[in-house]
Amino acid sequence: MPRIIRALQVEHHALDQPDPPIATDDRPVLLASTADKIVALASLRRRAHSSSDPDAFFTARLGLLRLLPHFQDFHRAATGRVPARMTGQLGHVLDLLHRDTATTRTRLQEPGP
Repeated sequence: MPRIIRALQVEHHALDQPDPPIATDDRPVLLASTADKIVALASLRRRAHSSSDPDAFFTARLGLLRLLPHFQDFHRAATGRVPARMTGQLGHVLDLLHRDTATTRTRLQEPGP
């Protein structure tokens, strides 16, 4: 168990890098990492929707917006390596986040005045 926790800590620190690696060679770590993402991203969605301004909530989390493509890549890499139900849940929460952040992402990509 400490090995898995350390691996998740390393993964979390790597998310601060421009192109975080996606490791799929250690199945217990991959399972834990997938579960971690499902829980964390679903929690962020709930917090955004319980806030008075979901757009402002996501605007304040530019790191999350930057990482959405990485999480999509992780989802693709995990597919077939972890139970289908887990990749289904991760894919679902990512689809919802993509939809939830569409306005924010579009607004942030628009050229300024």
